[in-house]
Amino acid sequence: MSRRRKLGRTCSACGTGIFDLSKTGKCQPCFLREYNSSEENIRLRGERLKEILRTDKEAYARKCETLARNRKKAHDNPFFIAKLRNWGRELKAKAMECPETEAKRIAGVVAANKRRRHAWLPAEHREQYFKMIRHGKFKAREAKRIILDQIAADVRRASHTTDASDTMSAAKDAVLGSSRLLQALQEAAR
Repeated sequence: MSRRRKLGRTCSACGTGIFDLSKTGKCQPCFLREYNSSEENIRLRGERLKEILRTDKEAYARKCETLARNRKKAHDNPFFIAKLRNWGRELKAKAMECPETEAKRIAGVVAANKRRRHAWLPAEHREQYFKMIRHGKFKAREAKRIILDQIAADVRRASHTTDASDTMSAAKDAVLGSSRLLQALQEAAR
């Protein structure tokens, strides 16, 4: 004979008959529903699972294998893929309803286009280039040619310009640097 005897007790949640071993006063489906909806129990179960997967390599491998198998099975189902696509479209549409999101998206696209289209343009010449284009004095191609010529002239000027004061200051820095290095070496030898 079974140890489980039905008494005159009923489940406090749904009213079905329960067995005498029930300590909760609920039938199994009602108890599990309550247990699985508890935030504390969900958190504890997650921590235990993480600890098991962290320590037991075989359990981790089984879990990864199961997840991969389930993912493949789901992605082989065209109805599931259609549901995912629709869900993604709904999320994107919901995100786009927010004006701040739309403004950020537009600003990001504009910034990316500027970075991509004007990658050749150094930061110090950007303002001048955009002024030339905005005021309608030059077309973009002409403004680019002018700026590139100006950059080339700046590079030539910087490479050919060597003032006596620049040469003297460079020599002075070299002498001071070497004397400091010599002092440091002498102190280290002591």
